[in-house]
Formats: sequence, structure tokens, C-alpha cells
Amino acid sequence: MTPVLPLPRRERADLLYTLSPLKYALSIGFNPYEWQQDVITSDWRFISINGARRGGKSFLIGFEPCHLARFFPGSVALITAPTEAQAVEDMRFVRAFMLNDPNYPEIVRSSDRQIELANGSRIIVIPATEVSARGYPNPHKLIVDEAAFVMDVIFEDCLIPMLNGNPRCRMLIISSPHGKSGDPGRFFHDTFTDKNFERYEIKAPFMLDPDDRTNLLPAEPEARYRVRRAKAGIKAYYSPRHTNFEEQLFALSKQGALKYAQNQLAEFVEPEDQVFSYDEIERIFSGGVKPLNSDIALAPVKAMIFPDLEN
Repeated sequence: MTPVLPLPRRERADLLYTLSPLKYALSIGFNPYEWQQDVITSDWRFISINGARRGGKSFLIGFEPCHLARFFPGSVALITAPTEAQAVEDMRFVRAFMLNDPNYPEIVRSSDRQIELANGSRIIVIPATEVSARGYPNPHKLIVDEAAFVMDVIFEDCLIPMLNGNPRCRMLIISSPHGKSGDPGRFFHDTFTDKNFERYEIKAPFMLDPDDRTNLLPAEPEARYRVRRAKAGIKAYYSPRHTNFEEQLFALSKQGALKYAQNQLAEFVEPEDQVFSYDEIERIFSGGVKPLNSDIALAPVKAMIFPDLEN
């Protein structure tokens, strides 16, 4: 019988890091937050992350494609963002992770928009426009940064078709909120009612004071918050970067309650001057609200428009 020789140390490490993205992150000097660990070890194909600004979303934008390119030769990771400048900035996150790994494959081609490695893997960043987002079939990983600010037509006509006949592709949609309706914003919001997505929510551990919207109060205990959101199918976390009360109070004073709720509390808020909430409008069109008697409802309107008919 031929003896089975143990793998060399380097190959053993590569096998371990291929199977465990978390161990790889730790090995190159990164200690992800709990929610980040849960995302990079998740086996879900579709993931939607609704997080507070500066809550740590950029870690995923840099790490996920780097791990794929390093350990899966010939792979393609595609990152898209609302603007050219944001796409280029995302490539900076990618390079930061590469520099932390002394054994990372050699870069054979490099630009602001694309990195190609000696193992055949490519990482590409593009702005989310109809022209730029076409022509990249079969990526192995598709990351949409600031997804709430990407027009719906880009998802519908450019990004979703990349998943056709491509069951290996993992799609991460990452953003802070931008309203419940309207374009852009609607597609990202709708992923939070879509059970095809594993959904994450990361927010500051505070709430707006209902009696004084210029003040903050401590939010419910995190354990209770997680249980409550889990009932809606959402994995919820308080952001470790948003725990300083004075800092958050300052942000509220400069942003106002509406923007603070959106940017720090990860809430899908509605404009303050909107007469009916989106939930009310949805109930009207869902058939759950009976229409008023048309003659009674329209009588005042007829009187204003056709006053002579009343005589």
C-alpha cells in the first residue's frame, strides 16, 4: 500500500482558508464583527445587507472578492456601484486586503477598474449604468454597493440577467436605505420582504425620543431586538461603531430625525411632507380598504369644478 503523505504546511493552510473564509480573514490580520463573520460564512446564494452608514459594509466589498480570487483560480468577481468614483473607491478596499496577504497570487494586469491574477482570477469594478453593466456574463460573485442608489432598470435589465444559467453566482446587495418607494431605492427595499434573500440589518443601538425628536434614547436590549427582527426573517445586530452617545447625538443634530433614522438606524423612512405612508397606500391597493361611496366622496369636488350644476 502506497503511504499517504501529509500535505505541505502551505497547502494545508490554503485548503483550510479555502473552506473557512473567517480563518483566512483572521490569518491576514482582520477581526470581523459578529455580523460580518455571519455573512462571510453564510451559504446563502442571495444576501441583502441593510446597514448604518460606516457600519462596516466596506469590509465585505473588499474581502469577499479577494477570498474568491485567491482560492478559486479562474473566478470572476464583479463589483458595481452607483458612480464611477464609488466603483474606483471599492477597488481600493480590494487592494487593501491583497496587500495584507504576503502569499497573494501575482497581479499580472492592474487598473482602476480591473485586477487580473496569475491564477486567472479577475476582480472587476464598474459603475451601475446600462452601458457599463452589460457584457459581463457568468460572474462567480456579484456585489452591488450602495444598492439603494442604483436605478431599478440596472437590476432588471443588467444585473439579474447575469444570474441566468449561472447557479454558482453569489449575489450580495449592500446599502443603507433610500426610502421605501421611488427609483432608485425600491429594488433594495423590496429585498427585505423577499424570502429568497438572507437579510441582515445593522443599526445604531439608539432610538429617536418620541417626545423630542432632537434627542436619543437607548434602544431595546440587543437580545430582544434580535428576537423581534428574527420573527420577520431578518438577522439583526447593533453596530459596534455606533455606540458613542455623544457622537450619535451630534449626528442627529446635523442630519435631522429623518436622515438620522435612515443613515444610522437603517430605517426605510418616508418623506416628512408625504400625506399617506407607503404602508397605507399599499393597503389601499391590496384590496383591504373598501372604497368610499363615490357619489358622497366626489360631491364636494363636483361642486367646486362644476358650480353651475348645483343650481
